[in-house]
Amino acid sequence: MNIEFVKGNILETECDAIVNPVNCVGVAGRGLALQMKLKYPRQYEAYRELCLKKKMRPGKVFFYKEREKYIISFPTKDHWMRGTRLVYIKDGIVDLFWKLPNFPNVSSIAFPALGCGEGGLPWHVVKNEMLDSLQCRSGLKIDVKIYEPRRK
Repeated sequence: MNIEFVKGNILETECDAIVNPVNCVGVAGRGLALQMKLKYPRQYEAYRELCLKKKMRPGKVFFYKEREKYIISFPTKDHWMRGTRLVYIKDGIVDLFWKLPNFPNVSSIAFPALGCGEGGLPWHVVKNEMLDSLQCRSGLKIDVKIYEPRRK
């Protein structure tokens, strides 16, 4: 696995998949989740339907292909009003890589700084957790780009 930290707009990534930090109630009113909702409206509707059916929960990710990208709904909060818990990030990364073999066309994934925007977690803590969780999967042939937060 190749892990690279980058700056820039994750919406402009050339990666095959983009991780979208979401909550479990179907609200995408701020941050990257709102930007993703506007750019990938069909993915948002599929995500919202999962929330209405109570199938979205922390630690469980969902892949959805819209146009040329896979969008990975990654719950970092159980409710939009609550903060992110670090365990949700760890469990979500485990689930993502457990499901990844079902998506052989995904050879690169763009991650945002999970939980560091609306979730309220400090980047240095999240960065270490993400690295620890990703390096446990070092044998996989996949490129990972982690988009650092604009403000730290």
